[in-house]
Amino acid sequence: MLTQIAGFIGVGLAGLAYVPQILHLAREHCSAGISRLAFAVWLVASTLVTSHAIATHALVFTLLGVVQIVAIVLILVYATRYRSSQCAGHVVVALAAETDVTRPEGQVARKDVHSGLVEVGTR
Repeated sequence: MLTQIAGFIGVGLAGLAYVPQILHLAREHCSAGISRLAFAVWLVASTLVTSHAIATHALVFTLLGVVQIVAIVLILVYATRYRSSQCAGHVVVALAAETDVTRPEGQVARKDVHSGLVEVGTR
């Protein structure tokens, strides 16, 4: 019984671990660093493991699989929808990497979602 409770706590933690990524994708419309291929493979793997968990009546692992599948599908949907979009934070990192210049404190970048133009300035 105690290990099953620990398993459900683990499922909750696994679900919470996806929340920052999903929120970033949804709020910032930013897919920087997301490999859709890797998440697609992960979705297939999670579906196969979850089907085994269902077949063996392993409740904790079934629930974990459902949480993973839902989270991965959300990530794939948002990453596909915003596949060519980056938030200001990732644009600044990319610009710094391209120009080999470190970002001074207080510098921000703004990207117009419609035009794709990037404006780098201060706060």
